[in-house]
Amino acid sequence: MPLLFLALLACPVSPDSGGETAADTGSDTAADTDTDTGVEEELTGAELYEAHCSACHGDDGTGVRNQGPNIVPELAKLSDDQIVEIILNGKGRNEMPAIRVTEEEAQRIVDFMRESF
Repeated sequence: MPLLFLALLACPVSPDSGGETAADTGSDTAADTDTDTGVEEELTGAELYEAHCSACHGDDGTGVRNQGPNIVPELAKLSDDQIVEIILNGKGRNEMPAIRVTEEEAQRIVDFMRESF
């Protein structure tokens, strides 16, 4: 697996989080709950990518300076399963943290990236 992709699919800090990660805020996944009905709504791959990935990898996957690398070239090199694995488990000690999403949500992120980048 190319080393460049080791730090790819997630950034532990979003730009408007004040330095907090999803783990710091107690958020297990990126599901929204409709306060009127109490029913959880599934977030789209685009919404999940925005919440967990774009701060480091940019809105278009080309990376954010000093935050995360361009992931576009790596998408062609890795299978969906490999990318989901990286999203769920992270990679390396300081390169790519695990993201607290379900396997299904991780797959939606991958689907979004494949369709959009």
